[in-house]
Amino acid sequence: HLKEFAIGDRVALVLQPNIKNKGYPYITYHGISGSVVEKRGRAYRIEFHDKDKKKWVIVNPVHLKRL
Repeated sequence: HLKEFAIGDRVALVLQPNIKNKGYPYITYHGISGSVVEKRGRAYRIEFHDKDKKKWVIVNPVHLKRL
């Protein structure tokens, strides 16, 4: 059920509410798209732009969808 992503892949955060674990991001980030920057254990660090700011979030791959 775990997905694999490569560095640089474009992904969207699609939160799965039935799977709440350490890699569950804040609900505000549902629906954003960004790129995979690095892998941290089983999770991935995703970078995205919020207006002018560059932000990042660490997410379990269950909550990611490839674009």
